[in-house]
Amino acid sequence: MNEKGECPAHLKAPEVVEEENYFFKLSRYGEEIKKRIESNELLILPDTRRNEILALLERGLEDVSFSRPKSKVSWGIPVPGDDSQVMYVWCDALSNYITAIGYGTDTFDEVLWSNAVHVIGKDILRFHAAIWPGMLLSAGLDLPKKILVHGHITSGGQKMSKSLGNVIDPREVIELFRPACGELAGEALRFVLLHEIPSFDDGDITLDSIKAMYTAHLANGIGNLTSRIMKMAVSYGVSFEEPEIHDFSNKLDGFNVNTVAKEIFSAVGEIDKYIQTVEPYKLIKVNEEQGKLEVAVVMKKLFYVAVNLQYFMPQTSAKILECIRENKMPESPLFGRLA
Repeated sequence: MNEKGECPAHLKAPEVVEEENYFFKLSRYGEEIKKRIESNELLILPDTRRNEILALLERGLEDVSFSRPKSKVSWGIPVPGDDSQVMYVWCDALSNYITAIGYGTDTFDEVLWSNAVHVIGKDILRFHAAIWPGMLLSAGLDLPKKILVHGHITSGGQKMSKSLGNVIDPREVIELFRPACGELAGEALRFVLLHEIPSFDDGDITLDSIKAMYTAHLANGIGNLTSRIMKMAVSYGVSFEEPEIHDFSNKLDGFNVNTVAKEIFSAVGEIDKYIQTVEPYKLIKVNEEQGKLEVAVVMKKLFYVAVNLQYFMPQTSAKILECIRENKMPESPLFGRLA
């Protein structure tokens, strides 16, 4: 709570309530959950969140309410044998991870469950790394393999919340981008989020910063670079021999998507600097062979960027690779200027 005794996310003071509920005996499973996490049988990323939940387990888990009076929550799942109570939210919601892939039916996908990775926000770590494992252990079921815990997307320094009125609607951002890049508008927004929001910590964006990132890295970045390189390749008749592919996929094993995205777009900047330094468009006038060789070099560099971009912006990647392989200019700029 903040200094006013309010919830920092909603800026409201908590209310004290009293009612009769059914409780899940979570305290019974604390030591076993701790053992699974410490051995990394249940891997929690990043380490800060792993340490956070281990500290909670060290203090000991308390039993947790799994029901509410039907008189207060009419939409819950009836508690067997007690019509006055319903199960709600966490018990029901957590179960969906396994029931959604067929648990309890003939279509249960055991292979999928045996490789399960949960992606969650930092404020619901206790539910996913303590309550949910306890439920699974109680039922005699395997735990998920990994829990990836990310931070919040904030705006103006505060968590986005309908109650605070500071939500940035992704659909509105896509429509903002659409006149400039058409079908790539969704990928443009995805890029902004992956590039600007840390994988494990909070990240702040505003509508102005979203526009700035689009212009800097997409319109002036990969979009302009693609047109620039392919114009030289087409004008100078430079052919391209596709090299062996080396990509970033192994770097994604740790789920640090933000860092890998920044590496890719850092490479875009390096290619641009290389062109400015070598100036193949000038070199070709005095040494045609060397000029064409330099154009082939930057085409290869662009090729590698496009290959790695497929994990983040698959449509954009495909369009760039098509231009390189068919030795042609994009029909229109991949990422035009924002109005």
